[in-house]
Amino acid sequence: MLVEQAIQRVLDCGPECLDADLAVEAVAATEIIAKALGRGTQSDTYTKEVDAWLKSISAVPTSTLRSNAHQAMSRILGSDSELKELWEESEDLESWQSSVRLLQSAMSA
Repeated sequence: MLVEQAIQRVLDCGPECLDADLAVEAVAATEIIAKALGRGTQSDTYTKEVDAWLKSISAVPTSTLRSNAHQAMSRILGSDSELKELWEESEDLESWQSSVRLLQSAMSA
């Protein structure tokens, strides 16, 4: 499943600097998991297709997948994350961190 693969690629990265592209995919995958749990953090034009797809299937994310997504979000927020470094160059770092933490907390609830 693509969602699981996106999460796993972040976890498999190890101590190396996490590539921003991998991080972005994992954030999107975690949002899909959150939506499947009824805890999505975003609803807009970009999420309509995912919302419709989730209504057409009956998938319930496992506790392992939720735990892995939680860990991936921690890794993305960590010091060796290219995505975090890119956000540090913007004025919206705190907003981005808050949104990722909210998504991370959706995996714990």
